[in-house]
Amino acid sequence: MIKENKIKKYVVVIICLLGMLILSGKTENVFANDKKSKDMENSLLSFYIKDVSNVESIKYIPLDKKIIGNKRITDKSNVVDIGFGEYYIKAKDEKKELQEPSYSSWYEAPKGGMQFREKLSIEYQVNKDYNNKNLRILKKVVEENIHPKNKVLISASQYVNVKNGYKKNIKACIFYQSYSIQLYEKDLFFDDKITTGKVKIPIGIVFIVSKDM
Repeated sequence: MIKENKIKKYVVVIICLLGMLILSGKTENVFANDKKSKDMENSLLSFYIKDVSNVESIKYIPLDKKIIGNKRITDKSNVVDIGFGEYYIKAKDEKKELQEPSYSSWYEAPKGGMQFREKLSIEYQVNKDYNNKNLRILKKVVEENIHPKNKVLISASQYVNVKNGYKKNIKACIFYQSYSIQLYEKDLFFDDKITTGKVKIPIGIVFIVSKDM
């Protein structure tokens, strides 16, 4: 009887473990396990934040490349057949940009916390000869080259402890990789430039904690 009870307990434990594995397989991790996050936080302090006099801490959370696309946009992309023509993009002026805060709140003693929750996707800006057709072509060419997901719900949080008589501010910003781009249509003799614009790819979330001076 004792052996039977032990066997039943082992069976229950095994079933629970299998269930946990199955559930974890269905859960998508949107953040990268990036060991270079600390270097990026120092870089943010040095280059991207204008006033650092009252900044107490910075937390950079890089997004998983499966979410934002598994390739960089190169100088000249692969040619994509849209059905009514073949198109490609040339990328120039690749740089990183820290967006203005999506959220900003002040917190008093004893503590506070901010929850960032947004659906992120690649942003497209067409500067010249804008029309919906050009925008659709641009999106198609970018998606075929870096394979991003259309929209991903991102959820992250930041908490602070606050002393009596003081206040602390938390800002949440989106960090982008941006490209100035030119969209071309392949032609038998000379390729035609269709439009120019900008592509912004979200690569991480930045929490900035500052203190009341």
